[in-house]
Amino acid sequence: MKKLLLVVFVCAFLLPFLGNSQSIYRLDSIYNQRTVRNCYSSLIDDGGSIRNYSNNQDVWIAFCPTYSDKRMKINFSVFDIHPSDRVEIYYGVGINGTAYIENPQQPYFTNQELLGKEIIAPLSDTSGCLTVRLVSDSALNSTGFKAEFSCIQRCQIPIAALDTFFIKYNAAGQATIVPVRDIIDTTFNLFDNTFTTNHYKTLNFCDGDSIVFVAKPLFPENNSPYPQDISSCIFDWNFGDGTVQTVYGSNMVGHKFTKNVLNFVSLKITDSNQTCESTNELKIRAIMSKISIKSMLDSLDICSGTPFNYLVGYENNNNLILSSNFNKAYSYDSTSLIPDGPNCWTPCVEAKITVDNYPSGTLIRNTSDILSVCMNIEHSFAGDLSIELVCPNGSNTILKHFTFSGGAHLGEAFDQSNGCDPNNPQNAPGIGWNYCFSNQLLNGQRGVLTGNTVSPIDSSHMYLTQTGYFQTPNQSATSMPGGWEVVDLNGFSNLIGCPINGDWQLRICDYWGSDNGYLFSWDLEFLQNNQNSFVVDTFTMDGAYLIGIQDSVFTIIPPLEIDTNVSNRYKINFVDVFGCTFDTSFYLNIIQTPIVNLGNDTSVFEPTIIYAPISLVDNYTYLWQPTQQTSAQTTTPDILECDSTINYSVEVFNRNPLKTCIGYDEITVRINPTPAIPINLDAQINMPQNNIILTWESEALKYDIYRNETYIASTTYPIFIDPNVTVGENYCYRIKAINNSCESEFSENLCKNFIGLNSISKDEPLITLYPNPAKSITTLKVEGLEEVANVSLYDISGRMLKQLKLYPNQKELEIDLNNLSDGVYNIRIENNDFKKVKKLIVQ
Repeated sequence: MKKLLLVVFVCAFLLPFLGNSQSIYRLDSIYNQRTVRNCYSSLIDDGGSIRNYSNNQDVWIAFCPTYSDKRMKINFSVFDIHPSDRVEIYYGVGINGTAYIENPQQPYFTNQELLGKEIIAPLSDTSGCLTVRLVSDSALNSTGFKAEFSCIQRCQIPIAALDTFFIKYNAAGQATIVPVRDIIDTTFNLFDNTFTTNHYKTLNFCDGDSIVFVAKPLFPENNSPYPQDISSCIFDWNFGDGTVQTVYGSNMVGHKFTKNVLNFVSLKITDSNQTCESTNELKIRAIMSKISIKSMLDSLDICSGTPFNYLVGYENNNNLILSSNFNKAYSYDSTSLIPDGPNCWTPCVEAKITVDNYPSGTLIRNTSDILSVCMNIEHSFAGDLSIELVCPNGSNTILKHFTFSGGAHLGEAFDQSNGCDPNNPQNAPGIGWNYCFSNQLLNGQRGVLTGNTVSPIDSSHMYLTQTGYFQTPNQSATSMPGGWEVVDLNGFSNLIGCPINGDWQLRICDYWGSDNGYLFSWDLEFLQNNQNSFVVDTFTMDGAYLIGIQDSVFTIIPPLEIDTNVSNRYKINFVDVFGCTFDTSFYLNIIQTPIVNLGNDTSVFEPTIIYAPISLVDNYTYLWQPTQQTSAQTTTPDILECDSTINYSVEVFNRNPLKTCIGYDEITVRINPTPAIPINLDAQINMPQNNIILTWESEALKYDIYRNETYIASTTYPIFIDPNVTVGENYCYRIKAINNSCESEFSENLCKNFIGLNSISKDEPLITLYPNPAKSITTLKVEGLEEVANVSLYDISGRMLKQLKLYPNQKELEIDLNNLSDGVYNIRIENNDFKKVKKLIVQ
């Protein structure tokens, strides 16, 4: 609210401007069949902006230029006619002249058919006038129309237009022909209940490309009387980045954009025959696809053998964070007057942005899902305003409170308010500044405007972390102490649960009069995360050990043992929706995870050392459990009790400045286990050497042999040769296994009668093996063999080492034991009549 002193002089202040204001005419019974000579006027239906046009009308009005070298042009900024009614356009004065027709089968217009259209009186009509007729029936109607009339030159006016394609050259000089996109965006203005159509062309290209614009001028009045073509035209290009260029006689111009992602390009065409300029506004958006990296590490430390997920995205928890600081995907860029509070029928303007390319049902789930809200605005006396963000389901949050106080200006306000008419020169727009609201793009607590003239916050640059922002949700001021301060945003929490798809509105309301302001544009940017995201870019990766990708998560699993011959460089490739590519690379420093193998669970009978791995390259450290030792080895205790069990584990640490890799293994050690009772006791009669060979199965440190219940010997192998035997005697044997002080029970009793050769059955060959134990050679002797037998030598694990043949007339077979380790082996002799296994000890 301005001081009262300004109100006293308001009438005198406004008088000089009254003669220059635009005249507004209503198409009603008062102006019916009138001719208006005015080069700067507006025409509305009889309902104005507050109600529909009337029924049962047949009225017309003609507009003519004030000078004979001019002709009229009409542009419909609002047009909504019920299908049962019609609007007709005629050249000249009255409805008996030639009609303007776009469809020969329909010489009139209805619905929104003229919305955004421009109609010019033809050169063939010497009056230069245009007549508008409205015919309505008695039943239904609609909101009506609003049209602006202006005078233009009476010459062959060219129409500025683009061809359907442009040419782009990449950095390598390769040319590509790319279609020009045709965009139509309709927005609704709550101030006057009108729709505004924004029709523009877009040229999408890649960062680093040079592009060639191709104009395609239209000559609707060619040869009236002189011929027109491209060669007689002057093309004035404004590329929106501070660069302009004039081209004579050629419809092509090249340019390379290097500064901005979004560039507003304009084209004016002048016919050199009569210096006749194009009057249409050709809106061109040149949009550069620019994938920028906010932060990434050139190298990462990971552990060998450990899965690693490399994350690419916009959030701070990613390894590679893409910058979305200049995202114009959701923008409103139509200049809109902010109504002057109670002096207008509504104090608010609502600017709509439509979001429609997120997955259906996507919601705002936390306040960080909205990355930023930015607006370009100017307004005198910011304290008069409230600013709200309204989501598609109607929920809203306050961006700036109406505080009844605050004299700071937003931007550079013109500050010559005069009601609600944006066409009044006293409501001319000032210079807008950018103001942004964000939870995440700021550091520190800012957000209070102070001062009594121009805003002290320099908001001419977006996304700077030191200036140009309101801050949410924390504020350095939370109440109005008085004076000129303006407190702003209360956060985005009210928008949790809002659907992202739909119409978002920036609602700006002025609750005090006598001030002025405009909203020039605003944009809305969402945080692109895993939950609320639509795929803008495609990510791929090249590198070793890459096993899979899901969305933008790359899973890498290096082997446990490092291969120094494999490259650790990884390349990430980006492809956006326009086919633009970008790549970057990083290195994985794969740290060797200690490979720890303590072996299988085991039994020991005396203190035994258990070893962890050591490294000659890395500095390993250790932690054993349960001993808490920190060396590379641990030793089992000297325990005499039977069947003690200790579970050992070790963590081996390979420590680096940024990463520690840990190897781990465990082993169960049984100390002095009670041995199992010997089984499969067997006794073989060895007649050539006059002894009995005993064998059994068991694992122990030693074995005690009992014959006929009397201890006769001990051995450390599961085989014993009893040399003290007499022909015809019967011998019974039992074996006991012993581990230190721990003994097994006796084996079962095995009895054998030592008989002579004449007592051996002819059906069972007599098999002897000598010497046994042996060193390099042992001899297998078989008595009574009637057919060929297979002789196989096996180690204790059952692996066959040799296979020989023994023939009936052979009697003996020498077996070479060279290259065999010391230990116990089995020799199997078998044919169709029998099968026999003999134990052999090699020492």
